[in-house]
Amino acid sequence: MPDASARACPHPPATTSSELRAAGARRLIQAAQFAAQWRDRDRFTVFDADFGVGHRFLACVDAWRTSARRPGRLAYVAVAPSLPTAQQLECALAAAAPDDGPIARALIAQWPLPLPGVHVIECADSAVSLVLVVAQASAALARVRCAVDAFLIDSDDALDAMGGHASGRGARGLDALPLKRLARLARPAATVVLRTQACPPTLPASRLADDLERAGFRMRAMDTTTGGCDGTPPPCDATPILVGTYAPAWATFEPPAPDPVWPARRAIVIGAGVGGCAITASLARRGWDVTVFDRAASICAEGSAQPMVADHLHLSPDDNHLARLSRNALMSALRDPCRAATSIGVSGRLALADDAKSFEQQRVMLDRLDLPAEYACLLDAEAASDRAGVRLRTGGIWLPLCRNVDPRMRCREWLDAHAARTEVRLGVAVARIARCDGLWTLFDTRGGVLDAAPVLVLAAAGSVPMLGGLSAVDLRRVRGQTTRLARAALPGLRAVLGADAYACPLPDGDVLVGSTFDDGDDLEPDPQADLSNLRRLARATGTAVDEYLPHARSAASGFRFTAPDRLPLIGPVPDSTAIVARAADFARNDRLALPMLPGLYAASAFGSRGMLWSSLAAEVLAADIDGGPASLESDLLDAIAPVRFLRKRLRRHAG
Repeated sequence: MPDASARACPHPPATTSSELRAAGARRLIQAAQFAAQWRDRDRFTVFDADFGVGHRFLACVDAWRTSARRPGRLAYVAVAPSLPTAQQLECALAAAAPDDGPIARALIAQWPLPLPGVHVIECADSAVSLVLVVAQASAALARVRCAVDAFLIDSDDALDAMGGHASGRGARGLDALPLKRLARLARPAATVVLRTQACPPTLPASRLADDLERAGFRMRAMDTTTGGCDGTPPPCDATPILVGTYAPAWATFEPPAPDPVWPARRAIVIGAGVGGCAITASLARRGWDVTVFDRAASICAEGSAQPMVADHLHLSPDDNHLARLSRNALMSALRDPCRAATSIGVSGRLALADDAKSFEQQRVMLDRLDLPAEYACLLDAEAASDRAGVRLRTGGIWLPLCRNVDPRMRCREWLDAHAARTEVRLGVAVARIARCDGLWTLFDTRGGVLDAAPVLVLAAAGSVPMLGGLSAVDLRRVRGQTTRLARAALPGLRAVLGADAYACPLPDGDVLVGSTFDDGDDLEPDPQADLSNLRRLARATGTAVDEYLPHARSAASGFRFTAPDRLPLIGPVPDSTAIVARAADFARNDRLALPMLPGLYAASAFGSRGMLWSSLAAEVLAADIDGGPASLESDLLDAIAPVRFLRKRLRRHAG
């Protein structure tokens, strides 16, 4: 007599777990009936409560590719409590479908390191984007920022990750709180499809339906015992699938904002430095026509004008906002589709310890953070010296993904990548801006109109607060000067050294050392600034500063701008006039959304991380302007939002 498990799951022994999961994923996508939902839509967003190894994602993309009236863009947001390695992913997908096509290959080729945060993978000429949120589902739901058209929940693992497991919570099932967070992402009439894989199901369908009903979804059950349309048997003889529509009787929160609608896909960017050029390329890649204005006679002038810039990652034991932001920024830079080898010098940076005590603190921090070695690892003095190509006094943290970039060449690459959609107007100063008839209009110093567009991005460094009316933002102007060392001073250097001062190899063999960070007003070369750079480098390498002096000369100097909290300003510009008029209301209720000026955005206060913050701003602003899921967690978006300083003033007023 066959046992109960054989009666419940009558599959032949040759059927693998991956094949069953892939078949279940296809069945779930069939039940979702996306073709009817996304017909003639510009964009459709799916939220998957547990990415697993990507079977549902591939099934969803396959449905999109074969749909006659599919949306122009498909965004697939998926929670991943942890990421499999690229090899594990490839093996699992190969076991399910040995030839799963170009999407699977693109997925494997772009697979990210197992780092917490948000990772974006683009496929099908950027028409499909996979947004992976690496966190436990309860945390991910609190941090993700997107507007969802359809939710997929599959497997008991996904239910457990969302906060509900029958064995741990009696018969309660899904937690109401995570489901409420799910509902906060739902567009009106968003759908949900939920399937349990247990044999027999550990959570009764009626209880799951009750939980989803309380979250605002109107549920019904589907009979899936007959198997898929391709003839594959169901994974269990009674695998329940519940489908529902989000239609709450009442809601205590606003639905997510719809994708923005503009009268024309045209934008103006003020500033042709690294920030402005990166943002221009990101918008142009999404089909926007962009005009760039700069008062300088060339691109990448003023604060961006350095022979080379080095990525400056921040690490902290508590993985604070700056650490998470710089990590996300580096990942953004590495996945930039128009990156070119010509602008990139050496790769890898050594964050040197000051002494033995500092080295031990670095060890404790890395043990606590548990970062993959491909991202950060500790090297003693001997290993660090071998890696750098020069003898070092101490070891430190090796950051192999950090880059050494020629900013002028990088800006040219960004602009050339989409030259047909970009226009650059140099030597043109913008004196003021005003919004007229739904367009942002630019005026010159004599009051003449320069141009107008529905979207305007302010990326002109220190001019941003004045142009955008950001009176609550007090940027500090910092003078920075770098020093050039002849190759004889540090022969063989093949990695960036980061300590009190950084040392960056140049293509001709010389070394760029810097940078000062002071309040000077004069950009003429200052011998004392060079001496300061060399003294700090000498402390890091254990070399007498006198040995460097004969080989040194001033390199470049410029002004950089920093915010009081040392974080960049990236995001929509607040309507300061409207906020001040209702200051008492906003002070009493910190949850009220502060009004923004429609179509006006800022990207400034990049300080000493210009290249990293530029890549971050390019992704963040393009998603905000063009629509779609954010590529950054919501608490980090709040941390860099220009409105944060107004919010702080309101809180002080309330106190």
